[in-house]
Amino acid sequence: MSLLSLNKISKRFGETAAVADVSIAVEGGEFFGLLGPSGCGKTTTLRIIAGLESPDTGAVEFDGRDITARPSEKRGFSMVFQNYALFPHLNVFENVAFGLRARGSSPTVREGSSTDRLNERVKQALELVQMPGFDTRRVDELSGGQQQRVAIARAIAIEPSLLLFDEPLSNLDVALREETRRELRALVKRLNLTAVYVTHDQEEAFALCDRIAVMSAGRVQQVGAPRELYNHPANVIVAKFLGNNNLIRAMRLTSSNDPVTKFKTLEGGHTLTVSASHEQLMNLPVNNSCLLAIRPEAIRLNDKPGSDNQLAARVEHIEFGGPTTTLTLDANGLKLEVLVLCADEFVSGDECQVTVPAGQIRLLASP
Repeated sequence: MSLLSLNKISKRFGETAAVADVSIAVEGGEFFGLLGPSGCGKTTTLRIIAGLESPDTGAVEFDGRDITARPSEKRGFSMVFQNYALFPHLNVFENVAFGLRARGSSPTVREGSSTDRLNERVKQALELVQMPGFDTRRVDELSGGQQQRVAIARAIAIEPSLLLFDEPLSNLDVALREETRRELRALVKRLNLTAVYVTHDQEEAFALCDRIAVMSAGRVQQVGAPRELYNHPANVIVAKFLGNNNLIRAMRLTSSNDPVTKFKTLEGGHTLTVSASHEQLMNLPVNNSCLLAIRPEAIRLNDKPGSDNQLAARVEHIEFGGPTTTLTLDANGLKLEVLVLCADEFVSGDECQVTVPAGQIRLLASP
């Protein structure tokens, strides 16, 4: 049984369906992501989990109990907000202690006063986020990264049964964001917490999360581990959102449901061999159009002649990106992007050969 379950959750705001028939299961100790563009319903879903919004239909279950109608303050969850939601009139200690006091001072212990226990819990939380000795500092004296750490310390101090994050790193600069997300995942795993994390940033979700639900227009499009989502997108929406994909319009040529099947590209008229599953082919009749997806980094340049799916192409544009370079190629009307580590030997107008590996092509249903 999953620790957290959303069962057919829907929520409307006026005429807008913010969340539509969403079902998600989160396991205990899992770092779970809700990923998608702005307006896709991920934050509304998180707020429903937190009890800050009530679903119109569906149920929220935690540890086998229906908590749909339970007030947020009685759920035992903590939430870290995008703007940190710290109290500017309180120092760091009081901000971290706020949740402990709100839940009835501090936990009962066998020995020592409740004040001693509260002080110890605050001290431990600040040490966990690498901010010992900051307890008397004012919030407005802290950097953005330090404020974010205080917000996390406040959230973990109460030892929550579920930790919720609403894009907490989006206000940090790139270098600090990368450092903090590594520390955040290590902290959550070290404390064996269960976390649900909302973000629009694919790289952030991949770095942090064990599994991710990709959302669009209020619906869950696919749930899986980062590598699974990236390498095997379920549909065009996921393929477009998760990194760059060359999306090639094509038509199935052969009627056999063998794993290796021939397709003809509608741009350029190339015949490509594709490795597709039996199930995918069963749902795609011959001469029906579809989309073939291939990652720019999967395409190979200047293989030896005779390789399958080898096309003659011309370099149209070169975009230098530091450690990598993106080449835009024209293969007789078929546009392809190729990502390479080094392209110093190429200039615009050069002729080349590209290989589109059959095993790296994904067959997608047309939208």
